[in-house]
Amino acid sequence: MSTVAMTLEIPPIVLRYREAKAADRERRKEQERLEALQREIRDAEDYFSDLSDLCIERPDPAAQMNHAVAWLKSELADGNWKSSKQLAAKAAHDLDCSRQTIQRASQRLNVQKRQTSRGDYEWRMEPNLSEF
Repeated sequence: MSTVAMTLEIPPIVLRYREAKAADRERRKEQERLEALQREIRDAEDYFSDLSDLCIERPDPAAQMNHAVAWLKSELADGNWKSSKQLAAKAAHDLDCSRQTIQRASQRLNVQKRQTSRGDYEWRMEPNLSEF
């Protein structure tokens, strides 16, 4: 028995159709990869925009100190002795600043300080006589 080799020739139109289908599949795969990347970018943008909402901007230290000095000056303008603890608590509420900032503001203003019999401190400023 002899084997006959048969060769089958594929018509050119079928070859072009197969090439077009293969190219179309590649385009769809590339489009899917592009869409996946775009989703990742959107997710990353959402993530970082959420993080930026959590970030707290710190005020300028010099401006914060100037506000603290002006605030403390107005609080002590009457010349009466006032509790340093109460002043610090009020400053924390009014200015959103620390006790240390108010302490530095008192040093800038040369605030007079005394210790009470209970161990607390009181502050005052001499009233400005030129204002009267």
